[in-house]
Amino acid sequence: MANNFNSFNEYPKWEEKVYKIRVKDPVLGGHISWSGGNVTHGFANVASSQLANRTLYLKGKVEDIEALESQLRDRVEVVEASNENLEGRVEDLEVQYEGFTQSIVTYLTKEDMEEDTSQDEMTFGRVVDDTDENNGSYIWDGNEWLKTSLQPVTPREFKDLKESLEIKFENLKEDTLRSLERHITDADMGLSFFGCNL
Repeated sequence: MANNFNSFNEYPKWEEKVYKIRVKDPVLGGHISWSGGNVTHGFANVASSQLANRTLYLKGKVEDIEALESQLRDRVEVVEASNENLEGRVEDLEVQYEGFTQSIVTYLTKEDMEEDTSQDEMTFGRVVDDTDENNGSYIWDGNEWLKTSLQPVTPREFKDLKESLEIKFENLKEDTLRSLERHITDADMGLSFFGCNL
């Protein structure tokens, strides 16, 4: 069976008002004509045309919201993957740090360290219970202990850094999820005003 009806040319436009046919308007279909802001022809099709425009406009908004939702969900997945990656890297660093610290020769005082000249060249040493100036990391060059410019973090500092990073990633994840929920809620509220549901 052939399709014998004409359709509107739709425009994604929010129509502020929808035309209401007046008693004196001739109820004629056909092409809509306007003159000076007034309908001159096609009265019966004006409201339908305006509602079609609104529908297309709302459809575009729903698609925008769905695209935004998809982008935000992608961001959440990236944050979660980054968090998992960070957790794996932190665990690797913990193992490396533990291995490194076990290979460092520990001395209570700098004097104790300086008395020990039996170490192999390039041995790392650490003074832990002396003055602030003397505490820290050293390296044995074969002749003397030299204080290094790089001082390793303490286990407490490492733990604090790890906790700080975990908190930052958790906050980023929560902020992204809240943003997603806010956009979806705003969209639902806006569309429900027009009787639409996502």
